[in-house]
Amino acid sequence: MKPNISAVHRLRGVAFHPSPCLVPSRVQGPLAVFVQKRGLMRPVFAFMQDSPALNIRFRMRKARKDYRTVLICADVKKLVETAEELLLDGSLKKKKAFWEIFSKRTIASMHLLKALDMAMIARAFDAHGKDTGVFASMASHLPGLAGNFTGLSLLTLVDIFSRRYRKDAGAFSLLASEVPNVMYELSAEDLIHLLHCFKKGGHADLVLCRRAARKVMARVEDLDLIAVCGASSAFGVHRFRSLPLFSALARRATEHAEELDSRGIFNLLFGFKETETEAPPELLEALEENIIDKIPEFPEWELKVVTAVVSESSARLESLRRHLKAQAPEQPG
Repeated sequence: MKPNISAVHRLRGVAFHPSPCLVPSRVQGPLAVFVQKRGLMRPVFAFMQDSPALNIRFRMRKARKDYRTVLICADVKKLVETAEELLLDGSLKKKKAFWEIFSKRTIASMHLLKALDMAMIARAFDAHGKDTGVFASMASHLPGLAGNFTGLSLLTLVDIFSRRYRKDAGAFSLLASEVPNVMYELSAEDLIHLLHCFKKGGHADLVLCRRAARKVMARVEDLDLIAVCGASSAFGVHRFRSLPLFSALARRATEHAEELDSRGIFNLLFGFKETETEAPPELLEALEENIIDKIPEFPEWELKVVTAVVSESSARLESLRRHLKAQAPEQPG
């Protein structure tokens, strides 16, 4: 029997042949229907060589890393591993669909995350500049983590929220209340950074400043110049006045006054200005030549702060005052 090949199957490169298994003539009634339904009379498909796909060769392709099927059923371990992968390779580019699914899966699993896991995932979104509502969800779940924060997780979340999510004052208040529990894990530099971040988030806490001041004073000899100037600025923005603290910072800065740049000088004097504390004369005398050399580098508003601190000092700084007066903008008549 010659095969009856249809035009449709010929175009597809497939031919069908009637099955040689025919229903015997003696099979009648329901049995014949059963045999036909079992496919004994259906055509058998077989590929032919004379097809349009004859010249198409099979090629191996690199498997796609599609996170749709992975993250849709991801557990906490998989979410953390994905965050680690994103943090280890900062140049890794992901499509919009990946971030949408990653954020949805994170939000759905938020109640299962520990503080350190939450901080790591938040850092992954922050490092790649993505905000799909995950920070707001994290802030709403912070009360469930009370008492379970580590120093690293607390420092990371405060730093990220101060830049990415400043709307929730309650979140900063809760995080500030957790600082005493992890104080032993934080260095003096960490506390200085925390004070700056809390101020950016709109949270001022004098009790926290008092605790941080004791640790900064105990470690002041180990601080570098950047940390010393940053400490003066951090306590200044909170308006925390402590004569022993600022005296210790001034003494440490006086030892290396000639090494300070214009930004460091401003941060150092800004703390004295905001807390209405008179800068020690020996500090300004040590900074006099350095300030004169760097007057052109100060922006106008920073120069006003330096001028105000110098004018309120009892130190003999005639040369510095003369240069600052010459640099001051003329008042309109």
